[in-house]
Amino acid sequence: MSETWEALRKKARSTENSIDVKLVSLNKLTASSHGGFDIDEKTVSSRQTSFRTVTTEIEGLIEQLTNINDDMNDVAGAQSSASWASNPAIQHTLRRHREILRDYGSEYRRARDNVDQVLQRELLLSSSNESSRNPAVNNRARGYDMYLKENDHINACDRLLDEQIEMAMSTKENVARQGINLRGISNRLHYIASKEEKKEMEKFQPPKNQNSHFQMPLRAYVCPSILNADLASLASECKKLLAAGADWLHLDVMDGHFVPNLTFGHPVVESLRKSLGSEPFFDVHLMVSNPGQWVEPMAKAGATQFTFHYEAIDGGDVAVGELIEKIRKSGMKVGLSVKPGTSVEHILKLVRTIRSAHPELTIQVDGGVTPENIDISAKAGANAIVSGTGIIKAPDQSVAISTIKNAVEAVIGKH
Repeated sequence: MSETWEALRKKARSTENSIDVKLVSLNKLTASSHGGFDIDEKTVSSRQTSFRTVTTEIEGLIEQLTNINDDMNDVAGAQSSASWASNPAIQHTLRRHREILRDYGSEYRRARDNVDQVLQRELLLSSSNESSRNPAVNNRARGYDMYLKENDHINACDRLLDEQIEMAMSTKENVARQGINLRGISNRLHYIASKEEKKEMEKFQPPKNQNSHFQMPLRAYVCPSILNADLASLASECKKLLAAGADWLHLDVMDGHFVPNLTFGHPVVESLRKSLGSEPFFDVHLMVSNPGQWVEPMAKAGATQFTFHYEAIDGGDVAVGELIEKIRKSGMKVGLSVKPGTSVEHILKLVRTIRSAHPELTIQVDGGVTPENIDISAKAGANAIVSGTGIIKAPDQSVAISTIKNAVEAVIGKH
């Protein structure tokens, strides 16, 4: 909004400068007037042409400046908050530009009438000179005299109209200021009413059931691990899994140090993102010794979620918290994992504990889950299931995915 305001101010100043230059040109027509009687009609005609050209240009510029002033007033009035528009500096600027417009209008009309009278006088003088040589033009001179008198009446009416226009513009300014103030009052009342309404609604909020494991509705996510797919045609394998109903694609990144295996890195993630488009959810699981160094590359490659291992971070909870913040700032979701090799019994106990404490949290289980044993993880409280061979090698991937999802949704539905 401030950019629009500044652009209009620059445009107004430029137009004002143009009007000033044209007014100087108009006044020069009077300054160059001949004081004697040796004036020919050709010279007068040329000066009248210049007069008409300059007045037309000035009137166009004044109209343009009027529109700019209206636009500036509209910009100030369009603010949802009155604090900016009612700023004394803004109001002073609006008033100053309107005063300049009125001054230019008055100066133009004065100069126009003055030059017009001078030109009419010169025309009469040129006619008189002609009549001294040709008495037949006397009638035309008398006609010009009558025209000048009528022109005086028109100018008087024009001045009255100018006064009425100035009064109307002043009234418009007052109405605009009142509108800004009223909008500010309206916004304030709306804010107060919203706060009161929120307080009233909070009175009627039902108490949370502290014994429920699932306070908020959870979704079941099935996440096939593509490490078990045909790596030679990974993109087409991923498309098949998505078509079969996969919610996420799980990508295991291993460095051969934190875990013995060595797999792919962010270039593969980037290639898959280009091939599959922006819609698929890439759940990137980093089993690496220094996950922090891969946050930016994975974000640029197109990872949706960045899951790292707690044990891979030196510095304890503070360092873990800093890494989580870094991942979030990069635009990715965050996943926190426990080290591979943790016993199944301990994992299931941990899942139950976390689910009890955080009923709204997405909890993922990864490792050896199949459609045949999904009930164990689902009943413990996991709602995001990673399955490798259980889905990839299944005779019908869509059946395997739906079996896993139905089992998780059945547990969620009970709670």
